[in-house]
Amino acid sequence: YLMRLSETRDDNAWRRWQRTYGFRPRGSLGALKTELSLRSYGAGLHLPDAVSRSAIGELWRATDGGPYLFRLVNSFRRFVARMVALGAGANQSDLASELPMYVFVPAAGLIPRFEEAAAELQEEYRGPFLDAETYRSYFSGHFYSAIHQKALHLLDRQAHVPSAEELLETLEGVPPGTGAELFRWYSHLTSAPILQSFG
Repeated sequence: YLMRLSETRDDNAWRRWQRTYGFRPRGSLGALKTELSLRSYGAGLHLPDAVSRSAIGELWRATDGGPYLFRLVNSFRRFVARMVALGAGANQSDLASELPMYVFVPAAGLIPRFEEAAAELQEEYRGPFLDAETYRSYFSGHFYSAIHQKALHLLDRQAHVPSAEELLETLEGVPPGTGAELFRWYSHLTSAPILQSFG
């Protein structure tokens, strides 16, 4: 139902459902991704960042991984962000700005950190029905789709080449695989002559 709701691109309907059922999207990677499908995340781009960081957090939970210091620091950051937002009069559905705090990883380290965590799946999940590659596909789909959505938003909706180039810098030098393919794809887009005239 939530996926169908996101396909309507009706942000108000999504919010009404959240309020009616007391739903907390920050607790579910799948729900965050569905909300991302609405593409109504505005200039702040908190939601795509939240999905990519939450994918890493979910991976850490699935593999009992993640640095202890990161877990401790981010628990504190989430608590502070929540108190500030609630003190400013925000309600639970308006706390998207706290979501990127879920896992604090510098933008340039997102893909390497994700790939390191995904490699740990091989040790944890060996089937017989759901193996490591199945889990990896699930997490990779969420993680890289969020970066893809953000990348297109910067060019198609904001038409802001400097921001697109800044994102491209965070993708430079990532490990071979999907991240490197994203870098090649986006470097071609940002270097297109028509876009450079807007830079």
